[in-house]
Amino acid sequence: MSSPKLRILVVEDHALSRQVAEVLLRHMGHECLLADNGEQALQVLAQEAVDLVLLDVAMPVMDGLRALQQLRSRDDLPRQVPVLMLTAHVQKHDQLRYRELGADGCMAKPISTERLREELARLMPERFGPV
Repeated sequence: MSSPKLRILVVEDHALSRQVAEVLLRHMGHECLLADNGEQALQVLAQEAVDLVLLDVAMPVMDGLRALQQLRSRDDLPRQVPVLMLTAHVQKHDQLRYRELGADGCMAKPISTERLREELARLMPERFGPV
């Protein structure tokens, strides 16, 4: 049984990391929208429906934390869309902070296919079945 296709916004300032995430997601059968920073991500989210956001923490122009805060507080944005923060260094205190700001989880970079599948199933059990 194949998993349902999702529309996933990948927000990552490093071109190679963005490309890796896109290739993994497309290989899994999902559609990708791409943004280089938090400001671009908010513009995309104001215009496009997505099922999930992969949001890098450290980016120029607008970082992931500021973008997350705006996503969760602005009336013109889809506040309930699940957000997975991406970071090179996953510390327990950072994970707690991201959750306090409204993130649904955190993944270490580089992204692994197995971990990404687990997170998708955890966040959307109605679409993927329980983990």
